[in-house]
Amino acid sequence: MILRHHGGAALPSSSVNTPWHDRKATQTEEKERIARKVAAQIPNGSTLFIDIGTTPEAVAHALLGHS
Repeated sequence: MILRHHGGAALPSSSVNTPWHDRKATQTEEKERIARKVAAQIPNGSTLFIDIGTTPEAVAHALLGHS
């Protein structure tokens, strides 16, 4: 199957974009475990860049107690 669009055509994407709330509710215990382990490795006073995603969001939440 091919998808037509203005100026051409393209193959449909093979990736599935699962909604945020569905991904956030998936494997929550594993994400929290990862987040605690990551947070334990970050010294207080550190500056971080945290990308988007449900696991990085869990890491940010785990870092709330850091100074």
